[in-house]
Amino acid sequence: MSLLDLTRFVRRTTHQLKGDILQPQPHNVPVTIAPDALPPTIATFLLRSFSISLEAVDYLWDIVKDLAWTLLSAAEELVNDEAAFEIHGHELGLSETFDSHS
Repeated sequence: MSLLDLTRFVRRTTHQLKGDILQPQPHNVPVTIAPDALPPTIATFLLRSFSISLEAVDYLWDIVKDLAWTLLSAAEELVNDEAAFEIHGHELGLSETFDSHS
């Protein structure tokens, strides 16, 4: 799997699918901790969209679940990036080019 695909896998499981991952979990499972296993529909979506095996999906989820569960959303990261350029980049003559559709 390429780094780009790994990044996409993390991004999809972070915010795009988080609600769908949580939905079938028992009500007593904390929402602040990533579940150990993905629901079958989510696993199937990921294996199809990345053309990988179910075993690969399970392995990748096991590796990235804690990271994916705590990452900021793309909108939150954009705010952080813009602030970094405003605080540190502008005085150096650097300007950001942010595309909110990236």
